Amino acid sequence: MVFRSAVYFEKKGLVEKAIILYRKAGANKKSVDLATKANLKNYILPDEPEEDDNANPDDITSINNKVSSLIDAGKYDRAVAFLISAKQFEKALDLGLQYSIPISEELNKKLFPEGMLPEEMQKKSELMKSVADKLRKQGSFDLASNLFVRLGDKVKAMKCLIELADQEKIITFAVNARTPEIYVLAGNFLQTADWHKNSELVKHIINFYNKAKAHENLAGFFEACSLLEIDEYRNY
Repeated sequence: MVFRSAVYFEKKGLVEKAIILYRKAGANKKSVDLATKANLKNYILPDEPEEDDNANPDDITSINNKVSSLIDAGKYDRAVAFLISAKQFEKALDLGLQYSIPISEELNKKLFPEGMLPEEMQKKSELMKSVADKLRKQGSFDLASNLFVRLGDKVKAMKCLIELADQEKIITFAVNARTPEIYVLAGNFLQTADWHKNSELVKHIINFYNKAKAHENLAGFFEACSLLEIDEYRNY
């Protein structure tokens, strides 16, 4: 939430507020880049030495002490990175969520590596759902969609792609999913694009509604096509 607020303020041109929020979210590099670009020298953090990432996963006491010192220093993103290096992935996730640090692709892969056995998937399914929801809220729609696919939730996966607004991925996903609800979602999304300027999009919309047997949606689309011909081209 903090990170998304920072993005909002940056888009609004409220750079100083955005810098502060990026730093609070642990996105120090982003805050420095923004401060440098805006020539706000007072907001540029001095270079800091890289933290030792050679953590011993078996030395829990040292790990906890290190993480505590990083948190006390406000280096939440470094604390998360350190926990990842120590293979304390779920702790890294908990800490990231606590301090509103975006879930990285690296952490996502560490938590849920490809090729997990069915029993591992079963054990981690609730955690996967939680992470997928968090990824979606933080705006990482592609990562969230991939997790929902692995969970077998094609509808949520498609909704993430729709929020990502990637036409090619949406079309490909719908073609491969082969389910009526996904076809309808894809057709509805494509209607929000400039379909009247792209004959291929028109073909996809009609094809998806036909495959879903969504006759009302198809009729509505043909009506929109007719109105466009009348309003813009005076073609009766």
